[in-house]
Amino acid sequence: MLKYLFLSLTFCLFSAFNSGFAQVEFRNIDSQAQWEGTFSEAQQNNLLVFVDVHAEWCMPCHQMDKMTFSQVEVGDYFNRYFINVKVDGETAFGKIFAKQNYIQAYPSFLVFDQNKNLISSKQGFLDTDVLLAYGESTVKSITRLPELSAKNEKGSLSVDEKIEYAELLQARGNNTEAN
Repeated sequence: MLKYLFLSLTFCLFSAFNSGFAQVEFRNIDSQAQWEGTFSEAQQNNLLVFVDVHAEWCMPCHQMDKMTFSQVEVGDYFNRYFINVKVDGETAFGKIFAKQNYIQAYPSFLVFDQNKNLISSKQGFLDTDVLLAYGESTVKSITRLPELSAKNEKGSLSVDEKIEYAELLQARGNNTEAN
């Protein structure tokens, strides 16, 4: 009996410790003032802003929380490069936010630079690999795109750089210039 009690207690402690470890650290935004404060912090810390627009009734939103945002590698990456926020698209602030950002479905994911410029967006359930690839390509587009753009203007892109440049432009939704 004591053995089972010890095993149960150990399992509970391990589960409690493991469930809160290295997941994506989100803050809920429900006012314009909080939204503005996020960008002040992003500028101070040289971070991008990742937004999860969700709704309480949205099953894929809950699946993202349980299956993707809880993963150690996702938490490590997103907590390093982004201020991560959640906006409930069904609240007063959320409805305005969703309309301003053309949200058509939940969940929707947006990335903004420190100046509130929308960098990229995606929607629907994303598994760990897809979300990580999305985050990495977005960060890469911020750091690498200006360099490639300057080389493109000078006409000095190599073939590999032209491909990379087109891929980064497409990842940002700029399909016209990428072609």
